[in-house]
Amino acid sequence: MLTFRKLEIDIEKKNNSLQKTIVNISHDLKTPLTSALGYVELLQKYELSGEEQHKYESIIIDKLKQLSQLIEDFFTFTKIISNEGKFELKLLDINRIFEEELVCYYQDFNSQGRMIYIKGNKKIEMLSNERILRRIFDNLIINALKHSRGDIYISINTGAEICFQFKNRLDEPIIVEQIFDEFYTSDISRTKQNTGLGLAIVKEFTEMEV
Repeated sequence: MLTFRKLEIDIEKKNNSLQKTIVNISHDLKTPLTSALGYVELLQKYELSGEEQHKYESIIIDKLKQLSQLIEDFFTFTKIISNEGKFELKLLDINRIFEEELVCYYQDFNSQGRMIYIKGNKKIEMLSNERILRRIFDNLIINALKHSRGDIYISINTGAEICFQFKNRLDEPIIVEQIFDEFYTSDISRTKQNTGLGLAIVKEFTEMEV
């Protein structure tokens, strides 16, 4: 009976989480879409200079990119919480994968005049799924890039567990206990159209049973 009750509770929690996800994502999908449509109507209605047209076209592209990211995050998150599919595991060099993902954002950090310092960069191997691991690192790096300032210090520790620790100065106050909750964003982050799913996806991936 206890096992059955636990199963009921788990199913109810997943359903509630999915319903909350759908409600929130519906609102967040509407915002960039409405904004993009507004600029499209502006381009159609008025005769604008070439410079003005380029400006509004760039804004439309940015809004559609935001929309695309929202859809991708939503799809990933719902796939995780519904336990859809199993993932192929193999022995991976974690540091190599982390460094490859980090290199993709080197120019972004460099353009902000920020340095990245890594401590403990010895080779670490772990049985994992490469696609999931890359998504975890990607989300962590993007989060550090978007929501902090100054240099980034990354410590890689091994023992009973493998730990990647990011140390950086935040742009705004946060509620630490809620940063891994789906759709958690600070007030400033919300105005930047962040989905609030990045770290939630990291948490779900690291805790999932593969």
